[in-house]
Amino acid sequence: TAAEQGSGLHDRYFEPGHAVGDSAVGRLDFLSLQLSVVLGGACMPHILMRINSAADGATARRATRYAIAIMAVFFLCVVIAGLGAAGVVGGQKIRAADSSGQMALLLLAGELGGGTSGLAGKVLYTAVACSVFVTVLAVVAGIALSAAAALAHDLHAHAARRGRLSERREVRSARWAVGAVGGLGILLAAMAQGRNLQSLTYLALTLAASTVLPACLYGLFWSRYNRTGLLWTVYGGVACTTALYVCSLSFSGTPASLLPGHDFHLIGLQSTAVMAIPAGFLLGWAGSVAGQRAHPTQATGTDLRWRERVLVGTREE
Repeated sequence: TAAEQGSGLHDRYFEPGHAVGDSAVGRLDFLSLQLSVVLGGACMPHILMRINSAADGATARRATRYAIAIMAVFFLCVVIAGLGAAGVVGGQKIRAADSSGQMALLLLAGELGGGTSGLAGKVLYTAVACSVFVTVLAVVAGIALSAAAALAHDLHAHAARRGRLSERREVRSARWAVGAVGGLGILLAAMAQGRNLQSLTYLALTLAASTVLPACLYGLFWSRYNRTGLLWTVYGGVACTTALYVCSLSFSGTPASLLPGHDFHLIGLQSTAVMAIPAGFLLGWAGSVAGQRAHPTQATGTDLRWRERVLVGTREE
């Protein structure tokens, strides 16, 4: 009740449609967003790489169950914190600090400590801010290391050098890759400072759902899936998803867009997962058919060792 009154929406607080609207386009946008969150979140590359480190299938399933349970508790806490911020801080004050609402947790911490003017409020505010910073730092470090490992091990050592790179030089290559990925990340962060980064979150989740998900499902359950289909899925899915993102409202057209001062959108959706995910599956199918025509001797695509190497990596590697 306090959240309902403090939000400024009163009786309409618990009605759907406040985020993306209640029209047909808004409902489609909400569906698209949920598809990207559920399917993309489950197929993020750095998450799959951690599952791949399990010793066997049973260990991987057990780790996944633990992760799901922890995430369920976390999301429940997010709901409680959001209601608390609306009831204790108030929607007007939250929007005044940040129109996207990303300061709600910090403002709530300050209010629970008796206000940021008091010692208790300052201590609680600082503790929550440090926790957020450490969490973000850990996630970014994990993603940077995963990306650097892929660059050094997969691209440099195996694709460019055909596996003829010594272990010492591969470690050196990984160090250079970490520096390159970190430097690029810092440059992009500086360029995006002050902008609404929520649209980039939509892009990352949609990319995972439209490329990694089709590749995994086709590789596991379709025996005719081949190398050409995999390449079309990944590279074609990345190109298609990026093009859809540039044409959407997440990139331009609204104050919450990545480029709020421009308006050249062609798609009236914030999240384009509802179009990008089917496109990824379609590209995988079309690429497999094209690959079978170009290499009829490999039409069945039943090389299980190749499929295992593509999806989860071999134990020798």
